[in-house]
Amino acid sequence: MGLAAYGDANDARIMKALLKFLPDVGFELNPIFFDQSGRGYSKALSILLDIPPRKQDDPVEKIHADIARCAQELLETALLDLARMAVDQTGQSRLCVAGGVALNCVANARIRDSAIFEHIFCPPGAGDCGSAIGAARLAHFDLAGCWPAQTELNPYLGPSYKSEDIQRFLREMKIPFRQCGDEELAIEISARIARGETVGWFQGRMEFGPRSLGGRSILADPRNRNMRDHLNSVIKKREGFRPFAPICLPGAAKKLFEHSVDPYMTFVTKALSPERIPSAVHVDGSARIQTTTLDTPPRLLALLEKFELLTDVGCLLNTSFNMSDEPIVCSPKDAFNCFRESGLDILVLEDLIVTRVACPPEIVSSGAKRLIEYSREVRPFISDTYSFN
Repeated sequence: MGLAAYGDANDARIMKALLKFLPDVGFELNPIFFDQSGRGYSKALSILLDIPPRKQDDPVEKIHADIARCAQELLETALLDLARMAVDQTGQSRLCVAGGVALNCVANARIRDSAIFEHIFCPPGAGDCGSAIGAARLAHFDLAGCWPAQTELNPYLGPSYKSEDIQRFLREMKIPFRQCGDEELAIEISARIARGETVGWFQGRMEFGPRSLGGRSILADPRNRNMRDHLNSVIKKREGFRPFAPICLPGAAKKLFEHSVDPYMTFVTKALSPERIPSAVHVDGSARIQTTTLDTPPRLLALLEKFELLTDVGCLLNTSFNMSDEPIVCSPKDAFNCFRESGLDILVLEDLIVTRVACPPEIVSSGAKRLIEYSREVRPFISDTYSFN
């Protein structure tokens, strides 16, 4: 999905061999090209594409981006056909999508923009984890003879930790920290982000689903055009083509994006002023936005408001709080381990602040010590309105 934006679909007709479109049914996969018992694809696919499989450490080349683009367009074509078939057979005007493919926010946006349905919804836990909710609803129906009462969707369903418990953990680990009031915390962290620092953000309950929505997030300045590469290479340690998402106040989203309401990062939209937030906009001019709601952690709302007062931009760069190939952090211990091993400058655990420069050398990993001071071109100039301890 992210790589596809760098490619061309000149050979999209080749990819059509993977699917057979069937009237009133949808499509079926061509089994010649798939190996369900192993890596998912067969040798026949390599022959079709005329390219050997890429190993994990091999560079990503233009041909790989072209294949991704062709696959993305084939997926979108198949989903649009299914959407048209669904509306023809049901007459419904509202669509709910789920499953792992529903996490493809580019394809979701194609369905939305097609206007086949008046409204399309994708839940935050659209992948396999969402099956648990369906199983629980079915069990309720089997036991009670009715569906459970409809409630507002809240994605913050995971564990939370009290400040007192986090303080106990930090003291046991001999990690220096400061406790701040909410106003002080929002002012300090917004100013640190504005001068180019990166923040591990740990607040309230963990999110349900694969997307970090402000409970377990890494936050940075979207105005800094170098920040995307810095986060990919230094913090996340992953491929450079991977985009990042902005988390926005509703008013800011209306100014910055064509479609301004998406609380769960499930659709892409066109950026109206990409030059204002270059690190939050993909190479094709799109962004996978998250807009805040009443369920958004209160300290994150306060942080966004202070950042907007400071910079006139009411959004932050938001990515999952983890490193490549690692799960999103859940506990304070997970959060500190990720902070220690990465190049993050600051760790915010509820109302507690841990800074890398304040940590004893033996606590900070050798790989991260080199990252304490960044080059000046990565840190934009801001006024000295705020002082830091």
